[in-house]
Amino acid sequence: MNAEIEKEIISETIEENGKRKISCAAAFRVASKLNLTVKEIGEFLQTHNIKIVSCQLGCFK
Repeated sequence: MNAEIEKEIISETIEENGKRKISCAAAFRVASKLNLTVKEIGEFLQTHNIKIVSCQLGCFK
């Protein structure tokens, strides 16, 4: 994943109390926008300690 894509993903996250998070819906939206799989987004977020919140389907744990 290149730096521009990583920057785009990070821009979709919210920082709260020094921790980053992203809603499940936003994760799906950014995956579609960047032509990435949900798995790729999930792996990136996990690697960068970004928590997925409000998960509709239990895809992200």
